[in-house]
Amino acid sequence: MLDGQIDLRYEPVLIHGDLGVYHILYDPIQGRLIGIIDFGVAGLGDPASDFACLIQALGESFLQRMARFSHAIPPALDRARFRAGALELEWALHGIRSNDASWWLAHIGGARDVMPLGKPGTWQ
Repeated sequence: MLDGQIDLRYEPVLIHGDLGVYHILYDPIQGRLIGIIDFGVAGLGDPASDFACLIQALGESFLQRMARFSHAIPPALDRARFRAGALELEWALHGIRSNDASWWLAHIGGARDVMPLGKPGTWQ
């Protein structure tokens, strides 16, 4: 990022802002997503933020399967990979700033299914 190899520019769009698996409702009997909850921090932002949460929790292979339903994923992939790598640090910093120790380790150890920056997606 510091040497300019990653383009972090984006056009702001409406995002969830906290798209963790705990905000995704899934019906295992029907085998499908049935809803998204908790839009308390939704607003304009980088769609890569939401994609990074999915990468961190479910892995990049899940996000790449989702790409057939969203044209916004491929151009945001490198930003999402970068943000996914920084999420744990971001959450720990939030815990320090808010003096809330539960943030320090709450999300440590998520999915590690992330390709290197600059690698093209394998859209299915």
